[in-house]
Amino acid sequence: MFDQNKKYSFHLFTLAIVLLFLLPGLLQEGMFMDGLIYSTIAHNMANGIGSFYYPSFSQTVMPVFNEHPPLAMGIQSLFFKVLGDGFYIEKIYSFLCALFTMAMIILFWKKMVPSKSIRKLYWLPVLLWIIVPSIHWSFSNNMLENTMGLFALIATYLLLISIDKLFIKKFIYLILACIFIFLAFLTKGFPALYPLALYPIYYILYPEKISFKKSFAFTFISLLITSLLFFFYLYLSLDAYENFYAYFNSQVLSSIEGKRQFSSRWDLFSNLSRELIVPFILIVIIYLSNKLFSKMKIYKDRSLNKSTLFFLLLALASSLPLMVSPKQLSFYIVPSISYFALSMAMFISPLVKEYLNKINFNSWKYKVFYYFNISIILIVIAYSILNLGTYSRDKDLIQDIDKIANTVGNGSSLTLINTTNLNWSLITQFQRKYYINMDITGDLLEYLVLQKEDQMIEGYEIVPIDLSELRLLKKK
Repeated sequence: MFDQNKKYSFHLFTLAIVLLFLLPGLLQEGMFMDGLIYSTIAHNMANGIGSFYYPSFSQTVMPVFNEHPPLAMGIQSLFFKVLGDGFYIEKIYSFLCALFTMAMIILFWKKMVPSKSIRKLYWLPVLLWIIVPSIHWSFSNNMLENTMGLFALIATYLLLISIDKLFIKKFIYLILACIFIFLAFLTKGFPALYPLALYPIYYILYPEKISFKKSFAFTFISLLITSLLFFFYLYLSLDAYENFYAYFNSQVLSSIEGKRQFSSRWDLFSNLSRELIVPFILIVIIYLSNKLFSKMKIYKDRSLNKSTLFFLLLALASSLPLMVSPKQLSFYIVPSISYFALSMAMFISPLVKEYLNKINFNSWKYKVFYYFNISIILIVIAYSILNLGTYSRDKDLIQDIDKIANTVGNGSSLTLINTTNLNWSLITQFQRKYYINMDITGDLLEYLVLQKEDQMIEGYEIVPIDLSELRLLKKK
């Protein structure tokens, strides 16, 4: 068996890293509040609360959710309808997004790598992608960028494929690409439009394959088809129009105007630097080890250099436009990381290939590495199964919520005291698991929920249940 599979150790190593980052959290309860908000809305939608065009978070908080377009939540609601209400449903959805994203990275690699021997290193861009902190964080926390990034990757790949096709097939691929751009737009809005830069970028690097006129014409046609899809989407449904109008005003305009400013536009560069530092350090280590020890001469052909620059330009096209908004969060750049990983992998691949050529696949060291990778995969799978149903975060809070829900019943409304600093994890967990609405208006309902450090409310008494972080009060 070893002789047949010995050259797949680095594939196994990459698989081990992917599973290490993604699998344990898949089977554990707990999630970042944004992702939990999206899954709560999807869960509500699947159970008749709200609709696709009028998504609803709860009766008391965001009864109509207009912060983002609804497609990702609509798709996720189908998972709830088919698979049930378990906490792992949204995590399965995100895990599938990660798998398909990795598949798209591999397809890009095989399409743009000229050398057959380097083409076999398709595990390399996947490895550089998964070790970026925002990637495994985002896919573990159900962020909208997961779905948008996947749709935009598919659209970009289809546009790339269309370049080499003849007339009829070219337009079939182009139309399919525009459909996926449209779907990406319905997931996260304007950042999804970057695939339209594919033809100009390709012309800059490969003018012998596509002329300026064709590049301009196909870009215009792509923009036109995407615009027509969006026009008919809004024209054929007043609900769709109202949904988009509310999103545009509440999210897009307010973000551009700085009304939701969390940071500076220039923080995009610090976010990119911070997120890409891990693969960058790995590349530096490989190059320095060669410079200081191996001293192999690396010959890089011009086409590989072009492919490296091609993916770098795509990475910039998918990230730099985010600077339009002063609101910059690290996970916004997740869709661009695929292209950065591909570019970095292209850059380092000739040296990696030479290192692999020097390996004695029958040596005991390599055999140890091979079986070490298999062991890590088995250990991660076993660990994940053994920790099924445990908590990745907010353990005490979630257990308190379970106990409170058991007392007040599903679908209740509770007053949340101390709304100055809203505990969104508390609000989302109550709604996601039990449809319990948290009133933050100050109305004193029959039941109140307090943090342990909050002062007692006159006219209420503590419900005697064992809680760690919260207190439940009932009107006397």
